[in-house]
Amino acid sequence: MKRRGLCGLLSVAMAAGTMAANYIPAAADELEPVTLHFIFYGDKKSATDEVWDAIADYTRDTLNCDFDVQFIAGSDYKNKLTVMAATGDTWDMNFDSNWTGIYQMMAKDAYMNLDELLPEYAPDLYAKYEETGILDSAKNKGHIVCLPWTMTMNNRPFIQWRGDLAEKAGIEVDKDNLNDLEGVDKLLHQLKEAYPDKYIIESCGLVSAGWMSVDDDMGLYIDLSDPECKVVPAEEIPDYVEGCEYAQKCRRMASSGRIF
Repeated sequence: MKRRGLCGLLSVAMAAGTMAANYIPAAADELEPVTLHFIFYGDKKSATDEVWDAIADYTRDTLNCDFDVQFIAGSDYKNKLTVMAATGDTWDMNFDSNWTGIYQMMAKDAYMNLDELLPEYAPDLYAKYEETGILDSAKNKGHIVCLPWTMTMNNRPFIQWRGDLAEKAGIEVDKDNLNDLEGVDKLLHQLKEAYPDKYIIESCGLVSAGWMSVDDDMGLYIDLSDPECKVVPAEEIPDYVEGCEYAQKCRRMASSGRIF
């Protein structure tokens, strides 16, 4: 089964792409009006339709198309996408990644061969792929089937809490200066004391943004900014070390009865 569609894949983590990139199309009166069906990961936002209607209006003179945008919730995304492909459903582009269903979709040859289309209709994007050396990550069985993101991104760790419950309990939070482990830990203890039966946090990571795991079981990581991609244990990552040192400090304070 051959799918006439596109997917996006970042060589390391995530992606999305479109064949419209860097392409100067014919005049709108020379193009047959079409509706493009895109599938994205996650929940649909309240103004999604209005945004895509505005994009369609903005590009009417060059693309002459409307957009049918579908969202699939994260927990269902992988299974629904592979089932849709297996049952012969068709669409024009979807988000995909190494943590959704890219490998299953590739195994089924579900994505269209872009070997000739990409350099012809998106020559600048194709040149960028060649320059950065990520074309191999976009290939399946030797053929280009994905449009990787080329932007550099940085994840910023953050926490969320129920502001209404904090206010009800009289907990004052200086959000502008809540930027270290001690401040976060203090807030969590205050919330736990005020609401002992509520779940405050489900998981906590001590690995800095900008690092990627290459083996979760062994705790091995690479710094995405390191040109040599040296593999290091988690124990050498600065934030991990800081977290461990703070945990030891808390243990000593707890044993002496001095903790928040």
